Amino acid sequence: MMPTTNKPKTRYRIFNSSEEMNWFFKRNINPVVEDKIEYCVMEKFAWNRILFTAEHAIEKRIPLKRFGSDAYIKIGDKNTDILAKIACCSLRSAYIFPKFIRTKADASRDPNDLGKGLTLYQMVYGVKKKIFINFPIHNDTNYKKYLDSYNETIEKMNPRLIVSIHGMDKRRKFDLSLGFGKNYQYISGLKNARRFKNSFVEFLKTTFGDLDLDFDLKVNISQLFRGEGNYVLRKHVIENNLLKANDSNNKGLDKRVGLQVELNARGRVKRGILPTIEYQVATQALGRFFVAWIKGKNLF
Repeated sequence: MMPTTNKPKTRYRIFNSSEEMNWFFKRNINPVVEDKIEYCVMEKFAWNRILFTAEHAIEKRIPLKRFGSDAYIKIGDKNTDILAKIACCSLRSAYIFPKFIRTKADASRDPNDLGKGLTLYQMVYGVKKKIFINFPIHNDTNYKKYLDSYNETIEKMNPRLIVSIHGMDKRRKFDLSLGFGKNYQYISGLKNARRFKNSFVEFLKTTFGDLDLDFDLKVNISQLFRGEGNYVLRKHVIENNLLKANDSNNKGLDKRVGLQVELNARGRVKRGILPTIEYQVATQALGRFFVAWIKGKNLF
């Protein structure tokens, strides 16, 4: 049975312009910005304990003149920070993201791997033929203190649910790809993952109908973007649960769950500015569904 939630239209934040969105954020968010990190904990986080993260929020085009005067690569997942904020405001929960680019340090990678030659397989834009290169990332060891601060802040928040928001290329078939880690361990198995995905799609259809929106989003459980290498989920979900399982005082209590969601660029970056209304609603609905799923079903 699908978990139920309240469905009034006012619970969903919808923005038609960046001016409208920025006006709302300015009046409704009081972020903390320190150690090259931005985060905010709102009044209902103590109840819902859902944290939205966006490890690749900072986006940049890097010129590659060796392939031509117009050649460049794109680093970062544009508007994932915006979607994290919108979802957080909808639930009055919490969000966090780094304010540095992943070439310097990648907050979804192990801080101990800084400067060890990690690369990102990237397509080169602005050229006539298809070119892909391995571009160096996570290479500035001076940023370890910021990564440590990022993870320490998450641990201090003590979330129960973590939604790590990422972006995929517009060539991908799906609008939202859900990643539950290797062997679906972020949600305790394939059975739960399938139930979650199928019930979430039904919840999306209902939500879109309530908001008078046409529903044509494609959602899948991703094999490509499983998030098994996502350090935030590995550390704060898997490792946390293992520690508690070995602690007789905490055994079986307050187990964390998480997921990595990849949102397609075709809806994540509308005309280069905002996510589409459909993607704004879908991200908020994902958070609402996740909270209802955990509170309404005994997964463990």
